[in-house]
Amino acid sequence: MERNKDFILKRVAEEKEYVQGIRRWRHENLEVSGKEFDTSAMILKEIEALGLPYEKAATNGYVVTMECGKPGKTIVLRCDIDALPVPEEADNLCTAVSPSARVFPTPAATTPIPL
Repeated sequence: MERNKDFILKRVAEEKEYVQGIRRWRHENLEVSGKEFDTSAMILKEIEALGLPYEKAATNGYVVTMECGKPGKTIVLRCDIDALPVPEEADNLCTAVSPSARVFPTPAATTPIPL
């Protein structure tokens, strides 16, 4: 068990800058509901880079299926990618760079749902 923990911590450390970069980009390039075109393109690029099978869902969404090859429960992970049109405060951690994207992200809506 400790070996697995060490492996996970090492992988997290290796990917830290990459994940932080995506987070910063997301917070600097926010898009309101139904207009998440750049965000959707960024997500598709990541899906394709991983070689995952996907289906287009609605206008800007995707359904990705990951098989582990073992029997067991199915888990669904759902993520909101839109933002709310709210005036920015001067002390924000990241400031949106697109004038049309002066909004805050919606509260985290990433919820694993066992089926």
